[in-house]
Amino acid sequence: MDTDCDGTLDEDDALDASTWYGDSDSDNYGGSSSTTKACAQPSGYASVDTDCDDSDATVNPGASESCDGKDNDCDGTADSSSVCPCAVRYNSDNTHPYMFCTSSKSWNSGRSHCQSYGYDLVSLTSSSENTWVDNTADSFSTAKWHMGFTDQWSEGTWVWSNGDATSYTNWHSGEPNGGTSESCGQINRFHPTQTWNDEPCGQTLRYVCEVD
Repeated sequence: MDTDCDGTLDEDDALDASTWYGDSDSDNYGGSSSTTKACAQPSGYASVDTDCDDSDATVNPGASESCDGKDNDCDGTADSSSVCPCAVRYNSDNTHPYMFCTSSKSWNSGRSHCQSYGYDLVSLTSSSENTWVDNTADSFSTAKWHMGFTDQWSEGTWVWSNGDATSYTNWHSGEPNGGTSESCGQINRFHPTQTWNDEPCGQTLRYVCEVD
């Protein structure tokens, strides 16, 4: 075969053949993990290797960014305030966004709103994350905010709504103390102390969403 397309058969190299990149999601953008050389484009391959997620056809450099927790257009940033309904902020990188929603909702309504964009209510799983989320929320309002901690599904058993392990808590002294009438966790009840409080789930508060 004329592998390198130079008009001569069976040479020792194929330097003139084009490199093609595996395109698993068929969006005409390939990834660099799978390549082949050929004179013409093989099925399942693309001419560029700029796809940042070759398993999802909605993610590629030619896609439009939407609010879904994904870097749709492969620009290195998952979401932004310009496409999301709430202010988007990042803690340590541009791939794990948080939304700070200042329109008050009940815990369940706030969670449903988060989930409609591929997020969930925030889970605070470390002291550093708790500090960052609390400080960022304060930049919008020092009033109370819903987070994803709840025992409404099993009284006394507090869990994160997104399923994260409960390895860290920061309850204020004497909290939680509301029993079955206060089954949802929130921050800023004791501002400027960055401790937690339990509140009725039906109380309308600002809320923080995090990519699940």
